[in-house]
Amino acid sequence: MFLFLLHGRRKNEVLSLKWKDIDFKNESYIIRSENCKISKTMEYSLTPLLKYRLKEHYKNTLFNSPKDYVFTNPDTANKYIDLRRAWNNFLNKNNLPKMRLHDIRHLIGTYAINHLGLSMESVMLTLGHANITTTHHYLTRNKNLSKMVINSILESIIIPNNNDDLQKAE
Repeated sequence: MFLFLLHGRRKNEVLSLKWKDIDFKNESYIIRSENCKISKTMEYSLTPLLKYRLKEHYKNTLFNSPKDYVFTNPDTANKYIDLRRAWNNFLNKNNLPKMRLHDIRHLIGTYAINHLGLSMESVMLTLGHANITTTHHYLTRNKNLSKMVINSILESIIIPNNNDDLQKAE
């Protein structure tokens, strides 16, 4: 579920995804207009990792029809409503700093524009923004400062803080 968020999807887009929205053959998925903030059906490519994880999830999922949600709460047999508890557990288990799920979208947009040098238009389409004005919020005037902040965030998440943590991770 969190892998979709790393692809720039919004929480509701992920939670409302149904198996019929995923096309493994054409390696794509759609976010239906009724679940999209811009009220427009959007189609996205499945990355190899996302495709692999979804196929594994599909094999292990008990569902009755392709209309069923991809991520179903076992307690309610319906889609998840809130991910805050699971997200906070994930952050705590991995000694990660406290951050909102939605902050991932901001990090992706900022990193793509300021660090990778991707075009505003490509980031706008990837994040599903209705217009370029929203995407402009991710542009940082001071690229060096932006790079330092982003690298610091990524290092705090990816690289263990000390050798003890490194040995525990191994």
